Amino acid sequence: MFDRFSESARRVMKHAREHALSYNHDEIRTEHILLGIAALGECGALTALAQIGIGAEDIRRALGNLPEGTGKVTNLPFSRLAKKALEATAEAAQGLGQATIGTPHLLLGLLSSPEGLASQTLRELGGMRAQIRPAVLRYLEQYGAE
Repeated sequence: MFDRFSESARRVMKHAREHALSYNHDEIRTEHILLGIAALGECGALTALAQIGIGAEDIRRALGNLPEGTGKVTNLPFSRLAKKALEATAEAAQGLGQATIGTPHLLLGLLSSPEGLASQTLRELGGMRAQIRPAVLRYLEQYGAE
């Protein structure tokens, strides 16, 4: 699946892995992917979120105190919810007729798992699915998958 990811989306996944490792978590979760988006500084997902008043610093602050894990693994699997979000990411790109999966699609995928910490954090920051999805679609319409 990652072969369809844009360079920015691949960097998000690299950052997500690094965040999971830095917290000693034993799997990559939705919150790590959201932190990976925030780590880029500039990308389509953050541009879309900025339209509704959510910035990278807001995300980092909201997720900055994740509990420390006990994992000491280097080959991290994806959590059940992260897998579900990644599947939804690919479906979102396909449904929009886009061959490349970019950070806006990752954001849509994270929203598809409302029980995931990433989606909960976005809601706590004031980003409801009904606001984020149209902002992402506007971005994709204007700029594409990046």
